[in-house]
Amino acid sequence: PMPRLLLICFFLTLPASSYATTLDKLQSELAQQQFTQAARTGSAILNSQPDDFRVRFLTAVALQNIQQTEQAEQHYLQLIKTHPELPEPRNNLALIYMQRGKHDEAAGLLIASLKTHPSYATAWMNLSDLYKSLASEAYRKALGEDTSKSAFDNIQLTAINKLHSLPEKTPVETRPLIVVK
Repeated sequence: PMPRLLLICFFLTLPASSYATTLDKLQSELAQQQFTQAARTGSAILNSQPDDFRVRFLTAVALQNIQQTEQAEQHYLQLIKTHPELPEPRNNLALIYMQRGKHDEAAGLLIASLKTHPSYATAWMNLSDLYKSLASEAYRKALGEDTSKSAFDNIQLTAINKLHSLPEKTPVETRPLIVVK
């Protein structure tokens, strides 16, 4: 009976160790900036494990880095739908929307990202840079300056390349906004 039990345990742990090896390969390819290969590896893993949010996120990052933004967008949207507590997909999707000139949608995603994780420095910096560019663009238009060169041309928002620790499930304390007149 003991050898049979060992054999059963071996076969039960085999898929998990195979998965860990494949996930390590995906993470390694991303770290080495082999984005095309990482996108292939991630897609292959997702074929057998479509609900793996870590792999879906890393695959989207790889796709975004090789300018396959439509596919990356679909992965980020799926993650936002299935894991609304994650701020990273919203941040990265905001970058895609910025590239497309969808500034309001990008700002909305960054704000939503901060609602899920209020201390997320990357999202704060990206939102700040976005607002600065929006203000600069509005100011230039108001002055009647040449708008052929957009304030958004030089904006460099930061993508997040890995999922950090998930936020705690405890509710965030919110306070009403006090407007001073």
